[in-house]
Amino acid sequence: MPKSHLLLIGLLASAFFWLGCAGCGALPGLLRPAPTPAPALPDSAQNETGLVPGLTTRLEVEARFGAPDSRDMVAGYPDQGWSYSRVTLTDLAGRELRAYLTVFFADDTVQEIVLRDITPTMTAGEVVAQYGAPAYVELPKPGDETPGAPNLTWSALAYPARGVVFELTCFSSPSQGCPGVRRDDPVSTKFYFAPKPAAEWYQRMSQYGWMTVEPWTGFANEPTP
Repeated sequence: MPKSHLLLIGLLASAFFWLGCAGCGALPGLLRPAPTPAPALPDSAQNETGLVPGLTTRLEVEARFGAPDSRDMVAGYPDQGWSYSRVTLTDLAGRELRAYLTVFFADDTVQEIVLRDITPTMTAGEVVAQYGAPAYVELPKPGDETPGAPNLTWSALAYPARGVVFELTCFSSPSQGCPGVRRDDPVSTKFYFAPKPAAEWYQRMSQYGWMTVEPWTGFANEPTP
């Protein structure tokens, strides 16, 4: 067979090969590295406000909620905190939530979100069902309560490594403090922040003389599972 025919056959075979691979992606040796997946956002990013601690900027907060009703300096935050007297949101279960909102900043970036529920929609039982056992529980120490009268106080379920803390309303008995976390205690305040080691949050909370930090042992007045 003439060399010219062999050359023609070779060119045609090569053309068919490349045409056949046109839809099969890059060839071996020419593979592109797979794109790096975006890091998963912490639980604190999944909150009712749409703000993400450590990522959302002051300008984005203003675009979302407008100018604040007040501005306050708070220990531990170099920038002013912005407070909104009333916002209407949708909680993670799709229920309407009316709340007071405070946002703390550092370098014009959201560091912590505090949501105080006007119309509580979540209970301690729902928190534990969704997040599991907390790293520990915060309870108030017995104070100077009015003898013979119950007092409205609070406790909290802390998940520092997940960036969330849930403060609960608690009626304490006289001079005995809050008896512990009960399943039906309503969530009164939610704290969202960039995740941090449990020991760091524990140290922060332990400095307050009016509260104690204790391990989670289950709901009060219920058998330990």
